[in-house]
Amino acid sequence: MLNAIQADCGQRGSRMAAGRGESKAAVKPAETTQSKTLAGEPSGAVKPKLFMRGQQTFVHSLFRGSTEKMKKNTSYKKFVPELHDIEHTHFYHSHDSHGAPQTYTQPVGGHFHEIVSDGVDENGYPKMKCGPALRFVDKKLNDGTMTRVIEEVKWLTNKPGVMLDDKHSHVMTYLGSEELSQAKINEGYARDKARIGTLPSPEAAEVETANAEG
Repeated sequence: MLNAIQADCGQRGSRMAAGRGESKAAVKPAETTQSKTLAGEPSGAVKPKLFMRGQQTFVHSLFRGSTEKMKKNTSYKKFVPELHDIEHTHFYHSHDSHGAPQTYTQPVGGHFHEIVSDGVDENGYPKMKCGPALRFVDKKLNDGTMTRVIEEVKWLTNKPGVMLDDKHSHVMTYLGSEELSQAKINEGYARDKARIGTLPSPEAAEVETANAEG
């Protein structure tokens, strides 16, 4: 009788232990699902819909520098310079076509100028200050590598060891501003490309000219 009772108790204990194991196994998927939900990655999640409120725009301002004289070396001899004064000007765009602010004018004659804001003029329009002429110079470092730096323009003269500083600058005139976007710029590119595509080729133009002369 005692052996039967012990056997029955052992079977009940085994079933209870198995039941507890099944309960733990059943809880694990729920815990895993909950952790994914908290992490923001639930199974079968639907991505939210988005609507665009408009494309980012930027204000582009254009300035033109006064006509000034720069130095031009016309000599073919390396250490025998022949410098001449050449009139020139620069344009300055406040932003490039991607909307990034610009620091320098467009290059002309191998140099450019740094432009900084100088408040407003007597009419309330933006005023810009132009620095001296700058250019890129390639230099070799001590480890033998090359680097490119920006330096003020200097010219070799016919006097040994004497360099001529080109410190000319420009008075910047405000030409106006416009609100632009990348889409608007791309539309302009497309129009220009289509317009160029309608132009006759140089060969066709030569044939038309020859026919007209004949």
